Amino acid sequence: MVERSSGRSTLEVESGERSEPDGAGRALATVDPEVAEKAERWMLIEREQGSIPTVFLVVLVFWLVVLFFSFGLFAPRNPTVMWVCSSAHCRCPARSS
Repeated sequence: MVERSSGRSTLEVESGERSEPDGAGRALATVDPEVAEKAERWMLIEREQGSIPTVFLVVLVFWLVVLFFSFGLFAPRNPTVMWVCSSAHCRCPARSS
């Protein structure tokens, strides 16, 4: 619920507590109360949603790996890259356990 009092807007969260604008929110409220109200609404929405879903991150990383692997697979052979890979293989032998 959005309330207006003396030109400043505050959001009343469902639990009954009020969210006063902080820092940049106060600066926006002094410039334009309507802009501050919109900023407060977005902050409330962002707080409730949380972080990015894990399934989305897994699919995104998998897609990027496949995409860049296919670029490397179908790219023409590059002598510089071949030399770096072979020299890294020669300089860092596999450790035996």
